[in-house]
Order: sequence, then C-alpha cells, then structure tokens
Amino acid sequence: MPADDILKIMILDDDALVRKALSDVLSDRYAVTVTRNYAEFKSTINNDRPHILFLDLNLPDSYGIDICRSLRRSSRYDNIVIIILTGSNDPKIIEEGYAAGADDFIRKPFIPYEIKSKISIFERIIRGRKNLESAFKDQLLFNRKLYQLEEKIKKNLGIKSDEFSYQSIDMLHDIVSFGYYEAVRQSEVKFSTVAKSPDRESFISFSTLVSGGLLKEGIDSKGKKIKAMKAGRVIHIFVYQLFQTGRPWGYVIIESESPFQDDDIKIISLYLDYLSIMSERFIIDRILKNKNREYKSEISKIRKIQVSTLPDFSNMSGYDIAASYLPAAELSGDFFDGFFIDDDIYQLILCDISGHGMASAYVGTQIRTIFRNASEKERSPAAVAGMVSEAMLGDLREMAYFGTVIICQIYMKEGRVLYLNGGHPAALYYSQERGVEELHQTGPLVGLFPDNEYTCRELLMNEGDTLFLYTDGIIEASPKKKEGNFEMYGEKRLINNFKKVQNMSSRNIIHSIIGSLYEFTDYTDQEDDITAICIRRNSAVGGIIMF
Repeated sequence: MPADDILKIMILDDDALVRKALSDVLSDRYAVTVTRNYAEFKSTINNDRPHILFLDLNLPDSYGIDICRSLRRSSRYDNIVIIILTGSNDPKIIEEGYAAGADDFIRKPFIPYEIKSKISIFERIIRGRKNLESAFKDQLLFNRKLYQLEEKIKKNLGIKSDEFSYQSIDMLHDIVSFGYYEAVRQSEVKFSTVAKSPDRESFISFSTLVSGGLLKEGIDSKGKKIKAMKAGRVIHIFVYQLFQTGRPWGYVIIESESPFQDDDIKIISLYLDYLSIMSERFIIDRILKNKNREYKSEISKIRKIQVSTLPDFSNMSGYDIAASYLPAAELSGDFFDGFFIDDDIYQLILCDISGHGMASAYVGTQIRTIFRNASEKERSPAAVAGMVSEAMLGDLREMAYFGTVIICQIYMKEGRVLYLNGGHPAALYYSQERGVEELHQTGPLVGLFPDNEYTCRELLMNEGDTLFLYTDGIIEASPKKKEGNFEMYGEKRLINNFKKVQNMSSRNIIHSIIGSLYEFTDYTDQEDDITAICIRRNSAVGGIIMF
C-alpha cells in the first residue's frame, strides 16, 4: 500500500495502558499517532489530521463529548471518524455522544478483534468516500474538458470540407496533451494523408505503422491503443477508424510520449465522432445540391411547358384581354385557358385546383386537357363543367383533387357572354349603366361530388364594360401575421380598387390591383397562387402579365 494511502489513526487517552494496547493492535497496519491530553491533541491534530480518532470520554483537562462537539463545528474535521472510548454503560452518555457527532463507542476494557472489525468497517467507508471524492473531481475535470470541446465544435460548425475538418484536430491540444496526429483517407488499398501535425519527424507516421505490421489486427468502434518504439522512446498511439455512409473512410492516429488517460480517449473519440458526422453532412450536402440542381432543372422545364400553354390574347379583335399568373411555388395549381370553339365563340376558363406546387400543377394540366376535350360550340358552360366534374371523379378519383372554375363563352360580335361560376370567388363586372356588380356562384365545385347541377348566366358586354376574373389568392392575401391583428385583402378592398381603374386598359387594371395587393401585404411571400384575367370590350390590345 502506498505511504500516502495508509489510514491514519490518532489516539487521545490519558491512560498509558490503553494507549499502548491500542497502538499494539493497530500500528502493524495503520499509521498511529498517540496524544495524552487535550492540549497535546490540539497541537498535533492541525499538522496531522487523522482519518479515525479514538477519543477518551474523561480526560484530566477536558471532556470527550465536548471535544467531539467542538470538532464537528469545524468543516475541517467533518470527515474524521470519531470513536469514543468509555467504561460507562450509562445510556444518557451514549445518547449525548451521538448527538455531539460521535460515530461509534467502544467500551473499556476493549477486545482487540472488536477494534479491528470496527476499524475495518470504517476503513471501507473512508476509502469509498475518498473514491467518490476523487471520481467527483475527475468528473469536474472531464466536464471542463467537455465544455472546452463543445466550444471547439461550435467554432467549427461552419467548416466546408473533409480536409479542413480534420486539420481542426490540432485544436484539441488545448484540451488533451499529445504530440502528433495524422488523418488518412483509404482508397481501395492506398492511403493518402488528409491532415497532419507539422512535426512529423518526432513521431511515427501512419505509413510506418502499416509497414511495421502494427495495424494488422482489427480496430473496434472504441479505437485501439498501441505502443511503439522510436529512437529508444516509447510512443503511445491511439488509432481511430473513420466511416462515411456506413463504409470505412480512413483512420486518425494520435500519438503521445505519455499514456493516454481514459478521459482523454473519450474526448478524442467524441471529437472524431463529430468529424465523422460532419463528413456525412458534406456528402449529404453534395448529394442534396446535385438533386436540387436536377429538381430545379426539371421544374424549369415544366414551368416553361406550363407557360407555353397559356393563351395568346394579342389578336382579339374588339376586345382587350390581359392576365396575370403568379404561382406561390415554382409551379401553380391555378390555370387559365382561352380558345375558339367556333369562328365567333371564344371560351375562357379560369380554374383553381386544390393545393399548389408540382402535384397541383400536374393535375391542373390533366384537367385543362379534359376541359378542352369537353368544349364544343353546341355545349354550354354548364354542360362542360358537368362533364369535367364527372371525369375528375372517374379518371382522377385516386388523386382526390377538386377545383373551382369560371367558364365564359364570349360571342365576339354580339358581346354576349355565357357565364358559369362553379364554387369560385365572385367575378366583378363593370357596366357603364349599372357600375360594379358581383357575379356569384351558379354551381358547386368540380370533382368533389357526383351528379352536380350547373346553370349559366348571360351578360351583354357593351363598349367600355369590364369583366374581372380572379382566384382566391388575391382576396385571401394578408400581411405578416401579428398577434391579434389578422386581416385579408378581401372582396370589399378589391371592389373599391376595381372601381377606381375603369379608365385604364386591361393590362393596367391588373397592374394597379396587383400593386395595391403587394402594398397591402407589405410584399410578404405569397401563401397561395394568384391568377387574374381582365376583359374589356372595344379597347386597346392586351396580353399576359408574368410576374
């Protein structure tokens, strides 16, 4: 047993026979100090604090219980085991002693094996307490190292490449003492150094470890400790295998002239685990960037196809038609179409498919085709809507999409318009005679329920009359949501702004309304697709506005 680990025992007793008997029993195994009175005890205990104190109850210059009580008042003596020696059997004394802080009593004359048994019990308690204190101190030190490691990791969250991340191992010098490190990447049977300490000559390189056969045995998930000799010196080596996407990527070796402590290995392993995670992130980032480029390329192609299907309003004799098309995402669930179903009958369709994005855009393309196939000069908007709704419930039932729709069949020469609104926000119609009126629904949504019934409304557009069609992305737009303050653009605001712009062209009407919408929302990102169509009779030529 090391000298500093020997249990120290102090005896305070005025009886020479008791002192000698206790010393004879204990001194062969423990470091024993003997004092004869309280004055001698006071001068000795400060220099040589014992683990266990045998304290006589009755002393010529003091009382043992008073001494015990005095010791317990000082935090310096909290951990001393106090055993009171007494020849008394008075229970009041025993009770008073325990109340004063005594740990045990031994009655005189004592039996040697009783002394040894009690000392053995207290020795285990003292050593257990000492181990706990040591473990606590070690844990504090390890926690401090963990904190330092956390700070290092925070500083390296922005690293951009595997090579740079492994160069950061050098920063562990502030936490763990080592002399040399090297990170190598494994490619088939070849190894290439990714990062290393500047002082290569003082220690052993990875290639030397491999050529010397020191890495023949496998390395488990906890790494491997190796000892090697160089120039008569023992080099302690910790080898850690790195993985990426579940496959071996390479190794890191860290070397020191002193043995690695368990806590040092934990710190090193934690940091190398972090670097492995970062390497995984680099790989995933590269994959995601490539996939994102591919996705954007595909979206761009689909977007071009979607835009290419928009109708051309530039040669509409006698009518000024313009439109805006503002998807909330790259692709829109809104669509509009315009085509002649007879030499003099032009049909406009505005449809808002549930949702937005790629799926809605795909469904919208399919429904656009269904509308075209269902449209004939003898077929009214009501009949067209009914056919489309039934087709959606049949061919597109599995997709569970539905939509709102406005269909306008414009008899170009007459200015007569057959109008259908299937579950869509009310269109706005401005006439010179009646001002602005709302054209409400004439039937339900398409694709939601079977056997829907639709009706049409007939309008007669005169010179200067305007018909404005839009999706709910306009009236439901709102600024950034604030607690207790939520307001939408709304129908009322739209109607008021529509009234103010009747002296403008269709293109400028749309520009004005969309501009007022942006001002109202403070240019907040759209939450829904926005589409608008403006039709004026006998005005300048319009077109499609793409934002």
